[in-house]
Amino acid sequence: MEIKAGKTAVIYSRVSTTEQKDKGFSLGNQERELRRFCEQKGIKIIKEYSEDFSAKTFARPAFTQLMEFCTKNKNKVDYLLVHKWCRFSRNISESYQILTVFNQMGIEVNSSEQWIDFEVPQNILMLSIHLSIPEIDNKDRSNKVIAGSRAALKEGRWIYSQPIGYKSGKDASGKTLMQVDEDKARVIRKVFEDFGSGSYSQNEIMKKHSCELVKLSKSNLNRMLKNIVYAGKIPIPEYKNEPFQLVDGLHEPLISAELFQRVQRIIGEKSRFKNKPAATDPNLPLRGYMTCPKCGRNLTGSGSLSKTKKKHYYYHCNTRKGCNYRIKAKEAHDQFMRSLNEITPSEEITELFKEMVNHSLDKNNQTTKKQLRDLRQTITEIRKQQDSLLDRLLDKTIDNETYKVKKERIESRLYELKERETNLVKGGDEIKQYLDYAVYFISNLAKVFEEAHVSVKHKILGSILAEKLLIIEGEYRTPVFNNAIALLSKYNNGFKNLDKKKGDSFSTISRKVPGVGLEPTRPAGQRILSPSCLPIPPSGQIFFERKTGLEPATPTLARSCSTS
Repeated sequence: MEIKAGKTAVIYSRVSTTEQKDKGFSLGNQERELRRFCEQKGIKIIKEYSEDFSAKTFARPAFTQLMEFCTKNKNKVDYLLVHKWCRFSRNISESYQILTVFNQMGIEVNSSEQWIDFEVPQNILMLSIHLSIPEIDNKDRSNKVIAGSRAALKEGRWIYSQPIGYKSGKDASGKTLMQVDEDKARVIRKVFEDFGSGSYSQNEIMKKHSCELVKLSKSNLNRMLKNIVYAGKIPIPEYKNEPFQLVDGLHEPLISAELFQRVQRIIGEKSRFKNKPAATDPNLPLRGYMTCPKCGRNLTGSGSLSKTKKKHYYYHCNTRKGCNYRIKAKEAHDQFMRSLNEITPSEEITELFKEMVNHSLDKNNQTTKKQLRDLRQTITEIRKQQDSLLDRLLDKTIDNETYKVKKERIESRLYELKERETNLVKGGDEIKQYLDYAVYFISNLAKVFEEAHVSVKHKILGSILAEKLLIIEGEYRTPVFNNAIALLSKYNNGFKNLDKKKGDSFSTISRKVPGVGLEPTRPAGQRILSPSCLPIPPSGQIFFERKTGLEPATPTLARSCSTS
């Protein structure tokens, strides 16, 4: 190797991790060796660059500056020197591209420890070896890291950053195993329970449970609700020929698998019924639920200051679209409250409604028992399949990967069936439990609405109204209520004047009419009020849940009124 004295060089040193700065061949060692080499060969160093960055690509801060300097001073630079070729790059294809760029500038790239004499053609082979070895080493280490990570995941150990509610930890053998962070875990459990009840949207959950310990945002709440790690499972992504897997985690689950499955179904249902939330100004509870009588658009609302600095609220149309309709908020509220008072059912109607619902539930009890028997038989058969699958694995008639895939399918099916079983067992009892509260709610609708928080008022409006409110010539058009509200109030006056014959009671009358059916379950996106959380009248704070409502079937109730 012969190098003429008087040449100039830019030297470049690099490490890939912070640890390498203090361990192994550090930046300082590389710089000393390069300076010593240049001094021995009579090469003048005109610029030095060093950095702590990966060599997988050339998109490195210091190397980018080096390229800019060499481009501007290409006539002043003879060499770009590195200590070893692995310091230059660990990507052979990109290396050749960058070498070509420097050659075109008249700058030779070379290594002080692994010098290549480019005038000897055979040395080109040595260059390809020097450039290939770092890439091979990189890929080998990457494969080992991936294999180790996947082995830990298959063992049931979560190796990534801990989800909220967990903290880092180790098991008795000293291996990584995350532990429950109990203070945060309490919040996470409540988040899943509330959302799984179907009573709250994600925005409501975020406002209700975001706190000093757990800061919830739209993005991290959505990821949290979809994270199966909370149910004690570890997802293993697909890799090469290995399919996606789901294994039992060694960590303690924060929620049950059944609750997690229920949350996923609610998320799926709500994604199909996305409604734009109405603005929640307590002074304008009807905003978003009123229609303009002039143009048919939705009314909005706002407040304006008078000359006396007092704020007055109005519902109004969109003036930008040429409609100047407006109405005082107080006038609209007063008229709506009168409408609520007018639909209050009589005591006789509510008693009949309760009797009919109870009668229908008793009648359907036999059907429910049969459904439960069939369902439990199916669960037993699937559990036999689960046992059989394990036997096939032990007998080595199937491999471990096939076992895991089929096991996951069976478990998913079992979760679904067990939840259906739970719903069937609780269904009738829950409806009976909600019935008294439902009657209190409908009998005191105006009072409940008046005392409720504005967000609860919106839920009530979404539950009782079938169409938006409309005011014509200073009076409300009769509001269009949903079937249950309309039917219970429609026959109210007619029942007030009924003669009660001796020996008859609403209990016996209700048995003479055909059984009342239950309306089909509504999608979760539709606002349904369940009175399960209403207070025992007359005191207490009022809450509402969004669950499946009970409504008497329209034709049956109509027949019962005409028959009696």
